[in-house]
Amino acid sequence: MKFAKDKSRSNLIDKNLQHQLRCTNTSVSVDLQKLTNCCAVQNVSKIPNQCQYVIEIPINDPIYSNNNKTCMSFNRAVTSANFSCPLMPATFMVEVSQYIDGSQIYGSSDTIATGLRTFINGKLRSDIVKGNQNTGVEEFCPQVNRTTLECDSSTNSRVCFQAGDIRINQNLGNALLHNLFLRFHNHLASKLFYLNQFWTDEILYQETRKIIGAVIQHITYDHYLPIILGETYTEYYGLFTPRTMYSDRINPSTSLEFAASSFRILHNQIPAQLNFIDKMYKIAFQVNLTDWMDRPDLLPMGKNVEWLIRGLVETTGREYQASYNQLISNFLFLYNFPDITGQDLLSIDIQRGRDVGLPVYNQVRSICGISLANSFDDLLDLIPFKVNFTTHVIEK
Repeated sequence: MKFAKDKSRSNLIDKNLQHQLRCTNTSVSVDLQKLTNCCAVQNVSKIPNQCQYVIEIPINDPIYSNNNKTCMSFNRAVTSANFSCPLMPATFMVEVSQYIDGSQIYGSSDTIATGLRTFINGKLRSDIVKGNQNTGVEEFCPQVNRTTLECDSSTNSRVCFQAGDIRINQNLGNALLHNLFLRFHNHLASKLFYLNQFWTDEILYQETRKIIGAVIQHITYDHYLPIILGETYTEYYGLFTPRTMYSDRINPSTSLEFAASSFRILHNQIPAQLNFIDKMYKIAFQVNLTDWMDRPDLLPMGKNVEWLIRGLVETTGREYQASYNQLISNFLFLYNFPDITGQDLLSIDIQRGRDVGLPVYNQVRSICGISLANSFDDLLDLIPFKVNFTTHVIEK
């Protein structure tokens, strides 16, 4: 799989990689979140802990004021205290494997991994779907066992996939990549079985999983990080040279500053629309990303898998900027609660930093052994002039 080394073409992997390394738990279960609007309990005598950081919306907000909304629901993150863990001070928990190991495909626990396996020739469970025009069949992730049309936050979804990461259905691009890697795993397992017919199911599964993890690491370090960090930086720190070797002495855990701040910067690259491009490289149709949150119904229809792959590869991403696209900034999870217009991912990301107690940038400089900045000019040692100048203008 080849990716253009161009900052505008990182659409295909950024969100999937984020989900592989970061999943901060919240104080209520997914099921309870569907039923609980934290804004509705702000007037009770004892506000639940998970609802104490709702986001206040100004009365003159250009979107929410039209619906007389002055509160955005926000659930606090879970800490080690929720698990009777003696870590002090309280530490915010990350639910997924913190290695780039394909855990979004296989799961981060034995229970999840076991539930996704067939235990036959190393393969993963899947559903075979016949094409709309009876032109063939396609393999997809298995469906969640359910008795209603609910799928995560959506109350009306015909399709609800199951995978190693619970956020597989969050958006069409994410669901696409999960399904592609499922197909890739089962294809490789078949090839390995053909070459090694005396291998057990366990050997086939583990060897295939090793290859998938290596492929994802290769894509990440050789194709993705040079786009995000720049080739000069990645070469200087040896991120894709033989100098980078695995060491069991290094703590691989995801830092709070990375999970709750640095990695969320990539949200500004999320496009507002997704293009479905046919084999003639014409846009067959286009959808708003937010119209299909937790509702991947389009994916198994017609040639949408092929068209969306082509759309993500060929469509330029957003250039780096200090904002998110207008849809995820105003209409994220539009249908979470019937009486609101949606949510603002940028506001949620900022509030999450406050929720987990992220230090201010100048404090982090000091922690990292870098001198404190007393003026905007002092920031030029690490922040490019263009970004620094924009921040300066905003501050003024």
